Amino acid sequence: MVGSGLEFEDRGRHALRGVPGGWSLHRVAADAENPPVAADPPTTDADELAELTKRELEVLALIAEGCTNDEVATRLYLSNRTVERHLSNIYAKLRLSGKAARAAAAARFSRAPLPVSRHAAHSKWGAGADVGRAA
Repeated sequence: MVGSGLEFEDRGRHALRGVPGGWSLHRVAADAENPPVAADPPTTDADELAELTKRELEVLALIAEGCTNDEVATRLYLSNRTVERHLSNIYAKLRLSGKAARAAAAARFSRAPLPVSRHAAHSKWGAGADVGRAA
């Protein structure tokens, strides 16, 4: 409507049962009080992995290799409870839950480019470091 301060988006022509002819459907896309909001760019696996600490990346690398919690604990000189805590933190940061969280986290790690953790800028896990993946 001209002068209403509303911006409409055409949703195409649709036929309504019992109503002759087609009708153009529109939706309010924006108004003076609620301007259109730019969509947040989708996050990538690498973006999410960058939130992990150096130790969380180490744990995740071993999980992606197929190690059990006990094997991760042994290889990183940690207690099993500490490994579980790291995994809980990883799942929370990657927004994963349920029984498939471990597999989903490993898959994200495996398919993402090598992560550059904000927490690991000066460590062996920094840019270009090998994080336990086969080349």
